[in-house]
Amino acid sequence: MGNIKKHPKVKEPVRIRFKDMKNGNKSIFLDTYLNGTRQKDYLKLYLIPEKTPLDKEQNRQTLEIVKTIQSQRIVDLQKAEHGLSNTSNKKQKMLLVDYIQHVAGSKNPQTKRSYDTLVLFVQDFAPNTTIKQADKKFCLDFIDYLKNTAGIKTAQLSANTQVCYLRKLKVVFKRAVEDEIIPKNPLDTINKELKPKNTSTEIPFLTIDEVKTLIGTKTPFDEIKTAYLFSCYTGLRFSDVKGLTWERIREVNNETMLIYIQQKTKKQEYLPLAKPALDLLAGRKRTKDNDLIFDLPLNNKANERLKRIVAEAGIDDKKVTFHTARHMNFSFRLKTSKLQE
Repeated sequence: MGNIKKHPKVKEPVRIRFKDMKNGNKSIFLDTYLNGTRQKDYLKLYLIPEKTPLDKEQNRQTLEIVKTIQSQRIVDLQKAEHGLSNTSNKKQKMLLVDYIQHVAGSKNPQTKRSYDTLVLFVQDFAPNTTIKQADKKFCLDFIDYLKNTAGIKTAQLSANTQVCYLRKLKVVFKRAVEDEIIPKNPLDTINKELKPKNTSTEIPFLTIDEVKTLIGTKTPFDEIKTAYLFSCYTGLRFSDVKGLTWERIREVNNETMLIYIQQKTKKQEYLPLAKPALDLLAGRKRTKDNDLIFDLPLNNKANERLKRIVAEAGIDDKKVTFHTARHMNFSFRLKTSKLQE
């Protein structure tokens, strides 16, 4: 038999690569090489140190997502190389409100709600505007609309609320640039002096004495009260408390730790639990490791009930929400055990 010729190995145009980070994680990016040009595309996805089977499974799922993105990028490059129609041309004709909903679909439920509200404002302002038509003039007119329109639940939008929705719109345009639908983000071309600015607001929080009062207050919404106190002691966001499962509570070097992934940042965090937080967990029903620790409603409903609890405790001069718990800065106070006095 003659020698069998080996086919040369085809070099992948898009490769998965990793960059070591200071916290021990590995940032994942796609390395694209085309026509003599190299481009790095960081995906904001990370591999974490595999200390437990749970960590290993999380990394496996992350890599599956990355491989799917890589495959799609290769297909897109091959289509472009053979002159096939680019899907971005179709997306250019997509209505802006539809594209915002498309972007919102990739967000967590808590974040998605603000994008859903943005859709309502754009629907009211310019329902038939396509992504391609959303230029600098559109943005200036939309800023003026936000400054002068009535809110959905309020008489007029505050400056901070206006800033919030513009930030969401900027994220939408940024995604459109990444999808090669538009060449640049139109909001980047606007002078910052023409944009609404955040105003400083003082966020209320409970004093230690008020927390003690709240602990002793009887209420039909005990689950809400317990979850709020746990948020006070740990600084966790409502979304993190709501999604917390027992498997996240672990013993590390003779210390009880809370190991969780922040819903907002998607980063893994390690938090030692102080005695007041541990006391709240003691005696709670636990059947399986993946059981939720707290049974909570949606954020707005939880805050409505928390308002009633605070009123029942006689603390009626402060607007208390789950968000205020993150500003209580109990980290140093807990060490003094004042809450146990």
